[in-house]
Amino acid sequence: MTIRKAWRRCLVQKNIYYFEGAMWHHLGKVALDSAVSAAVSTTVKVGIEAVASKKRQDVQPRQSTPQQVHYHYSITDDSDAKWKLENMSTKDLLVGIRFFNDGFLRLCQVFGEGAINVNEGKIKSIASSKEKVAPGSSGHLTISPSTAWLDAIFLFKSLNELDDSALRALSDAKERFKDAARQATKAFCNEALCAGERVLALRCRVAASLLEKIDDPVDALGSCKLYLEELHAMREVRESFKKRGGSQSIQAYVRDLNSFLCDVTQLVGNVGGLLSWPCVVVGERHIDPLHHVEMMSKHYCSSRSFGQEGNDKHRLNFAWSIASNTRGDFIVPDGVDRNIKFFDSNGKFQFCLDPFVNEWRSEYEDEVWNVATDQHDNIYVLTLQRDNSVVISSKVYMFDKDCRRIQKLDLREGFRGFSLAVDDSNRVFVMGGSFSNLDNTMVAVYNHWSGFVQSFGNKHLKKAQDITVADEGRVMVLNGETDPIVLVFSVDGKLLHNFKVTSSLPDSGIAMTFHKTSGTVLVASLLSDNRVKVSMYQTDGHLVRVIQFKDKGGPFITGVTATAKGRIAVPGQNTVLFC
Repeated sequence: MTIRKAWRRCLVQKNIYYFEGAMWHHLGKVALDSAVSAAVSTTVKVGIEAVASKKRQDVQPRQSTPQQVHYHYSITDDSDAKWKLENMSTKDLLVGIRFFNDGFLRLCQVFGEGAINVNEGKIKSIASSKEKVAPGSSGHLTISPSTAWLDAIFLFKSLNELDDSALRALSDAKERFKDAARQATKAFCNEALCAGERVLALRCRVAASLLEKIDDPVDALGSCKLYLEELHAMREVRESFKKRGGSQSIQAYVRDLNSFLCDVTQLVGNVGGLLSWPCVVVGERHIDPLHHVEMMSKHYCSSRSFGQEGNDKHRLNFAWSIASNTRGDFIVPDGVDRNIKFFDSNGKFQFCLDPFVNEWRSEYEDEVWNVATDQHDNIYVLTLQRDNSVVISSKVYMFDKDCRRIQKLDLREGFRGFSLAVDDSNRVFVMGGSFSNLDNTMVAVYNHWSGFVQSFGNKHLKKAQDITVADEGRVMVLNGETDPIVLVFSVDGKLLHNFKVTSSLPDSGIAMTFHKTSGTVLVASLLSDNRVKVSMYQTDGHLVRVIQFKDKGGPFITGVTATAKGRIAVPGQNTVLFC
């Protein structure tokens, strides 16, 4: 399968200007050369929209020896202004590309002279020459740029020791990539270049920065994030996102680069990048070019799941809500096992907490219902007690960060708790209703030492779904499922304002949390194909971004949380999806 064919979707169908390697792609387990070439070629390719109409021009590829990678410049331009790389205004861009090509060839030498051989239009990887890729196998499937890049990183790390020749080649390659990034930076800063040429320069800059740090790519992500911010600040980019009907091609180029870096950021383990992803700022609006519904992006964020690993005691049977602490651990009540299960930030099981271990066992049945944490990592567990399936009381158990019980709070008689949140002043907000009615219609406020304080919301709430505490003394209640509204109250119960949020499938659940680090509200809902969607709002109701998980979830949603570093987790039935 050719590079051209594999990545054609990354190019605009017509009116394009692109830079690519004439190579074919066979990706086996150890075909590092192919993985690197795929990542590089895809990162540097760019489509540039023409401004007016003119005939196609093709610059033929230059001749080279069989062991060189053959790059060519194909210009399909409908512009009144002639694009010529020989022009002085594009000098830095051309020099940057040449440095990049040189660095790429030297990087290939790290894995042995002639690591990439061109033979009848096909790549033959020396590393994978003993491993044939059968037609129809995974090696023949179209892969994403980020997957190829990840393969390149893993394969690079799999090398035991580099000899002196390889070390010199690696050092030389890094210097060339550093030079390429420097020249590309100059080109990007040259406002005499058209928007398309500046985008090409920035893509070359990103590719060079990543390859310079191939042995430790996390070090390059901070710089690449800065590059995105500079791209989003371009006048042409801001104009294209300013209103509907803006330049679709510029939006597509920006989304393409955002998509690649977003995937790479997640794949190399940089946690929490999605909630702080750079936006295009237009006036007071913050527009995420990759995850905003107006952009109609089909990008799915890489996600994983936990809860079904290990033995029976470690597995989740029914994940009923979720919370997280300052260490980034996930805290999940199990409605079947009637305990609280702790998982680390990567979803690995740690231990269980039985909130009823010191309780006198009676004929009544206790069950866990909801969980929350505070700034000190104290844990609050909302429980229900039933008599022959009839709810007769609600309690809140409080534990310190070491899971030692510090308090048990009996809720008012006749009140059924459904969800809870805790602020920084020892106030516990329990949203729920009466035993005789399944609708959640009020918020009861408790001090966890002195008990009941007040209740509010009964004039505004009908079918409340979740509750969270925001900054500046605000309490937010998610009301309704198919047509949900977030009602914002003061801590005294005064309604301040409200805003509409995304809906979920009927009877599939919807959940909300406040992320303190970013100061945003997250609403988790379910799409028709059971994919999880997390919508991110500013506290005034402005939609910032919509994050769609790649993996499918369960038939319903029972909660959402986000760690301080921005890792999002959404439970559904017996698993938790996180990204």
